[in-house]
Amino acid sequence: MAVLGSMGNTGDRNFYANCVDTSKLQACRPNVKKGETIIRIIPEIVDGVRLPMIKNADGPQGPDFSNFMLQTVTLNAGTSMRFSGLSASSDRENEEPPAMVFPGLYIRLRGRQKKGQIPSHLKERVADLLQGEPAPLPRSKDVALVQAIVTTYNGKKLDKAMPKQCVFLTQTAAEAIGECLTAAYKAGIDVFDPKEGREIILTPEKQRVGDMYFYNAALGNKVPISEAAAAKLWVPWADALRFFTFEQHLRAAVDCFGKEIVSYAFPDDYERIFTPAPAAPPVAPKRGSNSDSYVPDDGDGLPGDVVTAAPDNVVELELDLDNVGKLEDDGDDDQAPSKPSKGAAIIPVEDAEGLAQHYSSLLDDDE
Repeated sequence: MAVLGSMGNTGDRNFYANCVDTSKLQACRPNVKKGETIIRIIPEIVDGVRLPMIKNADGPQGPDFSNFMLQTVTLNAGTSMRFSGLSASSDRENEEPPAMVFPGLYIRLRGRQKKGQIPSHLKERVADLLQGEPAPLPRSKDVALVQAIVTTYNGKKLDKAMPKQCVFLTQTAAEAIGECLTAAYKAGIDVFDPKEGREIILTPEKQRVGDMYFYNAALGNKVPISEAAAAKLWVPWADALRFFTFEQHLRAAVDCFGKEIVSYAFPDDYERIFTPAPAAPPVAPKRGSNSDSYVPDDGDGLPGDVVTAAPDNVVELELDLDNVGKLEDDGDDDQAPSKPSKGAAIIPVEDAEGLAQHYSSLLDDDE
């Protein structure tokens, strides 16, 4: 699987990139400890129709925003092999985290460890998987995804605006943006609108107690884009995200943690997927056929540049709509890579470096 790899190198550590089709979008993650990030969210397009910022203001759990997608992600999980990607399976709907493979491994092993239910022959191995910074088996994270143009990233103002970015937001960052968008909606502002849309400025704020930071979200300049640009920038989520089947996840987990751990946590699924099917009895050849066997017929018939802001705080963007620009990222501080064990197999992580070489010098290193 392309999402597995030896993570001993110190190169690209943007593990979120494994969650998206990098030929269509690039993944970026604002880091609250690194400074301000400014984004311009684009409108969602469905069947050629542009959706408003809020589809339903009176949803049971609050306003229902367009564009946003909620997902669980697993980052850099494993020992000699590592997995990063979306935790949900493509062939299972409304799956809760305990039933997902990688989140389920953590939840099931951690719960049984707390209750003293781990078998003696697995106690040490399970303890090793759950401890350390980062732990080989980390807790999977809930994130909000939104498609946007990025103009400032982790404290660095970009020389050119970066379109086609899938921005991964922590729960607290998403909540701050949600509050900002709700206030804008009450003031009659559609922040996603092509002509009237605004920047969202994510500013880190240190809390009074401890070394904790959270984002404050506020509206910035008006950033108009054309309707045609908005339509070209939007990528349907079904095309943008990279999902894998439950079986692919389970097989990846075996590569990452070994069959003993996976079969203990998911015994029924492991047996179903890895137990060889019994050999089929021989079938007599069909009359008149030269073939040694046949399959009975069951009757179903199926075999940009940032321009200086105008006096009225309107920022005009010149965007390269045909390219997917990759933002440099030194990785997730909470999920730093570790060296693979000796003799570990290497399955390269997919990257899209060649897709955006001309973006390589866009960050302003002088700031």
